[in-house]
Amino acid sequence: MGATPLHSLSELIHELDIKIERNPGYADLRNMRGLVLVCRREAGAAANDFTVALERNPRYTAALLNRAWAHFERAEPELIREFLAERAGQQLSAEHRRHLKLLEVLGRDGMQAAAELLEHYAPTELPARQRWLELDRLWIGCQQRRWDLVDAQLERILEWIPDMIPHFRAVGLLQPGSRGRDALALWSETYRGNPQIAAALRECVMLCSRPESHGDALLHWSAAISLDLCDYWMAIGTRCELQGRDADAETAHQRAVDCNPRCAQPYVKLGLLYAACGRPHQAVLELEEATALQPRYPDLRYMLGLLHEDLEQPDEAEAEYRNALSIHAGYTMARLALGCLLDSRRHDEEALTLLEDVRQAGVESADLEHRLAGLYDRTGRPEDAIDARARARELNISEV
Repeated sequence: MGATPLHSLSELIHELDIKIERNPGYADLRNMRGLVLVCRREAGAAANDFTVALERNPRYTAALLNRAWAHFERAEPELIREFLAERAGQQLSAEHRRHLKLLEVLGRDGMQAAAELLEHYAPTELPARQRWLELDRLWIGCQQRRWDLVDAQLERILEWIPDMIPHFRAVGLLQPGSRGRDALALWSETYRGNPQIAAALRECVMLCSRPESHGDALLHWSAAISLDLCDYWMAIGTRCELQGRDADAETAHQRAVDCNPRCAQPYVKLGLLYAACGRPHQAVLELEEATALQPRYPDLRYMLGLLHEDLEQPDEAEAEYRNALSIHAGYTMARLALGCLLDSRRHDEEALTLLEDVRQAGVESADLEHRLAGLYDRTGRPEDAIDARARARELNISEV
């Protein structure tokens, strides 16, 4: 068997470590690092990263699933159920629970028991809602070398998602004879019981220097092991943005929306692209679509507030910053943005409270100290104003 696409991930750890150092509280980065470590056969270290990601965000479903998968990779199937029992309140779909049960049975009782369990999970009439289980059927068939079942499952998937044909063809799954069997064996080794590995392949294309053709191949693999064309087109769009091809990026992100109109992320991608291109009105429309789908996501509210400020709509901006803080009271950047906005609107007392909280949270900025100095002047605290200006001078010197 040839080298799997997972070998491309070796250089990704370095890039992720740099990003984690800059953003230590970002759960997504820890989750991604864990995925890469598992693909490098370092399941113990990966489990630690997944645990840290869950500490950063206890409701992070992707990290929860990966943490349970790490037990499978470490040949600890009995701990999957134990781990999930500890997190009984976590919202997991029926599909995800069935997938984790399959890993538990596969690790504990072997391939035949896993195949029998999949037969018990009769194929649904709505396979789009059972993407992971459809991949599991293909995976177990490959592991058993039941090529008749594999061929039938490939036909089933392509009948359901005909747009997968170019991706399956690109990774060799549609080749006849032994070449197709070899490609399926490579697919099985790459999939490894976790569609989320696709996210690591996409991240590798974005962060690591590699030829365009290699990046294209990794993106095809990401689609083939996840069946997620929405994420595939978002990755294409992001790569186009990095290359300065904004029109192509817009087309790709719109295709992502078309693939899954109920997913908020492609609307966010479009909104951020429009904002970067100086089209704030369109950016607001896209982010409002995302907010309708994810009303409790504070980052969306914060971004909308910034855009309304750009559009000189202070009332709307203030409302969105307050929305963000009502969802996440410790959201420092939203607190800073609201404090600065209220300062400009001469709502001095509340602005002062907010900006002092920001300083207390550890933000060090000459601009923040200048604003606080002005607020202290206006609220009759001249000594505090002198101290704030002194801090601003020190910070200006340290930033040079």
